[in-house]
Amino acid sequence: MSTIYLDVTDYVEFLTRSESPSGVQRVVAEVSPLLMASRAARPVLLDRARGVFVELTGEESDSLLRKRPPPSGTGLPTGAPAQAATALERARAAHPVTIATRCPLVFLGALGITDALMGAARLAHTQGATLVALLYDLTPVMETGHTSTVNRLFTRYLDLLITSASAVPAISESSRRDFVAYAKGKGLPAPPGHATGLPCGITPANRDLVSGAMAEAVRAVCWHDRGAQEPPFGVICVATTD
Repeated sequence: MSTIYLDVTDYVEFLTRSESPSGVQRVVAEVSPLLMASRAARPVLLDRARGVFVELTGEESDSLLRKRPPPSGTGLPTGAPAQAATALERARAAHPVTIATRCPLVFLGALGITDALMGAARLAHTQGATLVALLYDLTPVMETGHTSTVNRLFTRYLDLLITSASAVPAISESSRRDFVAYAKGKGLPAPPGHATGLPCGITPANRDLVSGAMAEAVRAVCWHDRGAQEPPFGVICVATTD
């Protein structure tokens, strides 16, 4: 099986800010260890200055992703801001990861809110990877007014998925329908996909969802629940609007 690389750039950058996590950050915090354990995914983050991905060290992976958070507070690893800042600083001079042709690169963070990650995903695609994007709720993007700058950013994001993704599973049937409608409005077919049912808003009190719904969501993301041959390769991108 091809090596799976798991992008955690958005999550690691979020940790440096010591902010209250949204559902997306909690999903990243829960899904990443599952993919690392069940699919041997190797976490990477983007060095924005060079536009290259760098693999996390084993110690960084353990402290930022594998460590079980305390049963109270934010539900994020203790000491995470300093550890995340150290990882980002190290990445500035670390050797870039060479993602081989036809290897998956998994994005679990907010890909659509930064041109840097979108550019990195596009470059990975042109170098041989195929994009698979897991969508969150698109209603705030499609129905709520934003500045022209934000609107253009989300347009670039959705257009990237339509033109470069090999599949776009969604967090819900509604999100999937919204995406299909958007693609149809562009006169283009939407990449295939389905609803994963991935839970959002994970808290310390309901972390045991990983043994049920979360495990099923991971199988959906990895395409094991399709009853057919697994797609050969992909970049899995998780995006959000909150």
